[in-house]
Amino acid sequence: MICDQEFSLASLDVPLKGELAGIYPSIAVDHVIDKGSGLWSKVVNLDLCDRASLSSLMGNLSFIQSLSPFRLESDDTAKSTTFPGANLSLPLKVKLNQTSLTFSYKLTPYGSAFDVMEEKGRGFSEAAVAAIIARALKCVEPLHDKQILHRNLCARHLLLVPDDASEIRLVLCGLGSLGIFPPAYFGVSRNDLPPVDHAWRGWQVPSPNTKEPSVCSHPAAWYAPEVIAQDFLGYSSPADIYSLGLTLAEMFTGTAPYNGLSLSMITLKTLLNMEVPSLDCEGTDQQPSEGMQEVYSICTQHRPKRRPTAKQLLQHPWLQWGLSLPLTKQLIYDKKD
Repeated sequence: MICDQEFSLASLDVPLKGELAGIYPSIAVDHVIDKGSGLWSKVVNLDLCDRASLSSLMGNLSFIQSLSPFRLESDDTAKSTTFPGANLSLPLKVKLNQTSLTFSYKLTPYGSAFDVMEEKGRGFSEAAVAAIIARALKCVEPLHDKQILHRNLCARHLLLVPDDASEIRLVLCGLGSLGIFPPAYFGVSRNDLPPVDHAWRGWQVPSPNTKEPSVCSHPAAWYAPEVIAQDFLGYSSPADIYSLGLTLAEMFTGTAPYNGLSLSMITLKTLLNMEVPSLDCEGTDQQPSEGMQEVYSICTQHRPKRRPTAKQLLQHPWLQWGLSLPLTKQLIYDKKD
């Protein structure tokens, strides 16, 4: 079970527009920001990683290499061949020396959806949520078509990237948890994926005494019941749909799911199907539409087989509306022309 893991993880793989969030970073990872070159780098100290972490790191590096081919050389920098229209935030450079491995990524002026919420001090409008979630599904759909799971979808991992003078493109980041599941015709889900708890990812866990409401949910709060259970039945693409549902609620309310609850309580509520976080926005008169409530409900069905696929979800009228809305700075910041 996820609650038995000794090393707890957290949902941070991207700095907050030049600043790192959280107060308990992994000692195995440093983040370096070079605004001059427009890059931020994650430097993994290999000496501080145990065997399991190193094995996971090499496995993830190999997998990322299959998505964005590059040649990794000792004491040298390898550039990826990522094409501009990619839906994934893949490393632009990877550098290996005797004691460290450095992944370099491009900085974006907006950061992630989480960064925008932190800057505004509240969640998004329903129109912005519909536009972002619909585009996130457009990113997830080709992954699932290739039997790839993201496994760590949340507002922090929805990166907002300038596309042209007015439009914003959404790409997925936080790719340290990517995994492959068997095709549907095998009749089984993937139940032997390694736990997402390795120190090299540099994820951060808030202290139980943390008072900041935006960062005090354990990352398991975004997990589907079958991911937390990790039983013989396993899990596959419906787990990402569940996480996107909770991300919808996170962005609309401006609050992390199961905010303030301990890992044990999150586990119980999720496994026992006690409740899912509400779409109520405290302190505002913003109310979810019927379409939003319907999408949220079908995404967070307790039984995986009752959740739609990404392709099916994109046919929902509420998400079709989201796709029709231009994703602009005015929309995400609720600015009027």
